[in-house]
Amino acid sequence: MKTMIPMNSVFKLYVDNEAAVKLAQNPKFYRRTKHIRNGHFYVRECVSDGELEVKRVTAEFQLADIMTKPLLKPRLTTLCDKIRLT
Repeated sequence: MKTMIPMNSVFKLYVDNEAAVKLAQNPKFYRRTKHIRNGHFYVRECVSDGELEVKRVTAEFQLADIMTKPLLKPRLTTLCDKIRLT
C-alpha cells in the first residue's frame, strides 16, 4: 500500500551510479535485471508517476558518503562544509 505524503515539488534522489539512474528511468524489463528485488521497482514506479526524479551526481559531490563510508580527513572536512556541519 502506497502512503501519500503531500509535496510541493518532485523529490530528487541523487546517486553516483549511472546504471542505477538508467534502471530507474527505463520501465522495460530485462532478463539481466530479474534478480533485482521489488524495492527497485517501487522507485521505478515513483519515477514514472512523476513523484521522484533520479539524477546522477559525481562521487565528488555525493553528500551521502559522509554517512555511509569511512573517509579521510580532507574528504570528511569538505563534505562537512558542504552540509554546513561543524
